[in-house]
Amino acid sequence: SSAHIEAGDLDRAMKSAKKASAEAAEAKSRSAEARAILGEAKVHAALRQMEKARDRAGDALALATQVGQNVGGGAAAAIAAFLLDIGFAKEALFAAEAGHALFARAADGRGQAELFRTTVASAHARLGDTARATSVVEASVAMYRSLGDVRGEMGALTALLEVHQSRSAIEDALHVA
Repeated sequence: SSAHIEAGDLDRAMKSAKKASAEAAEAKSRSAEARAILGEAKVHAALRQMEKARDRAGDALALATQVGQNVGGGAAAAIAAFLLDIGFAKEALFAAEAGHALFARAADGRGQAELFRTTVASAHARLGDTARATSVVEASVAMYRSLGDVRGEMGALTALLEVHQSRSAIEDALHVA
């Protein structure tokens, strides 16, 4: 359905996404069904049907939380990023927290750190809670540091710099830089 969206054939994209969703449900593959339903949500967003997009993303999240921890965490992270992209920061935060819980159960520190850096902090910032966004990104920096992931740590430090800049905390931004 993504190719159909890019080509502008939204009717075909929706038919394709619904077919994939039905096939995954019939095969009892919750992870595939969650991906297909997220595909439907993306088509709704392309059609500017944002509430329907949000609702279908919520349906996908419900399925994602029922699959394996890493798979579910990854799906929840994708759903959270999508919700954030279409302007539903509160819902994105809820989905990101679900993903965080799944990654935590799987002891996947890298997944947690990435989710914190990319989605949770952005959701808090968009909701106007820059203090919480700062603490979340700082937690991400610490997670990457404990994993010895220099590239991830640099990404998290860049995100921290952006949060400080967004709240005009010039001294803090210079400290990070």
